[in-house]
Amino acid sequence: MQPDRIQGFAFAVVVTNDDPEGTGRIIIAIPGIIEPRSSYWVMPACWPGAGQVHKGSQYPPPPQGSQVMVIFEHGIYRGADSRAVYLTGYYGLDSNGSQAGPPVLNEATSAQKAQQRVVLWEGASLVAYLIEDDEEEKLVLKAKATGSKIEINAKDGQGGKSESIYIEARTLLSLYARGTIDIRADGAVQIQGRRVDSLTTRSL
Repeated sequence: MQPDRIQGFAFAVVVTNDDPEGTGRIIIAIPGIIEPRSSYWVMPACWPGAGQVHKGSQYPPPPQGSQVMVIFEHGIYRGADSRAVYLTGYYGLDSNGSQAGPPVLNEATSAQKAQQRVVLWEGASLVAYLIEDDEEEKLVLKAKATGSKIEINAKDGQGGKSESIYIEARTLLSLYARGTIDIRADGAVQIQGRRVDSLTTRSL
């Protein structure tokens, strides 16, 4: 390895993610190489849709203390701006030093099911997770404090041959339109368990 160069990627630790520009940048440290912290911001890589047209999603930057993979342009890691990028998706190590994995839903009844109940994204108030096994195939967006959720179930009904969308609001569920709200169903429409005929439904 040449002086002042790190070829390939290196594992780094997030020192701060408080990016004043709000672009997802972080300041990192690499034990024994870059300490106590880098003098420059490290840019994120691998966001969906990233590129010249700037379409897609932006993930929150990893929190302080997280482990990330960092790549430096031409391997140069010293200087005012070493043009480094970090890769998310690595889960680091557990407290016992073993390889960590993604967070899973704590209601999983077995290790095998836990591997199929993966948190896709989690913030301070919301969590999005996927359940996929022989019995269920659901995508869920849930409010952590109240339990309000939107659930898309691709294996509903007897034998898992039906699909359903379930919305549960613990406080308020509001539907608003500047035009018409049109509720239709090939089967029955029910409100509070009572069937509503088509004429009443259209007048809601």
